[in-house]
Amino acid sequence: MKIYTYGHPVLRKKARSVQNFDIEIRKLCKKMIETMRSSTPRGVGLAAPQIGISLRLMVVEHEPGNTLCLANPEILSSSNGQIDQEGCLSIPGVYANVKRAETIILRAMDPIKKESIEFKASGFLSRIIQHEIDHLNGILFTDYFDDLSLLELSDNTTIPEALIRRFAK
Repeated sequence: MKIYTYGHPVLRKKARSVQNFDIEIRKLCKKMIETMRSSTPRGVGLAAPQIGISLRLMVVEHEPGNTLCLANPEILSSSNGQIDQEGCLSIPGVYANVKRAETIILRAMDPIKKESIEFKASGFLSRIIQHEIDHLNGILFTDYFDDLSLLELSDNTTIPEALIRRFAK
């Protein structure tokens, strides 16, 4: 599956709720996990809008083999703040420090088991989930600051033109 990059309109749309928890959603979860794992660099989270599907669906793998597929996620509460570096498969090679809640309580549907789940996430898992929920709301991590100099680039990476234009405004 193709990962859409910065500047594509689907990344700025608020995704619609998943209504049908059928075999197609389960297949989509599996394809998203494969896409996330096969990306370069290997991803730890992927939201459906990043593959051009405007649905409130995301996959997370904060530890190898420990994978979650979450539909219609909702943060019920959050506490404390932490600043750490983030990157994004939709803005490859671009990184920046972003402040996120250290701990969240999350409610979502597990589309595989077809049941509602609620759990506490802290640290790296909390950060990944918040980042992916932002994607479901049309928000990118670069929206949290307005100074281009705060971005860090990996070797041989250039800042996307659309991102430069955003900061030029």
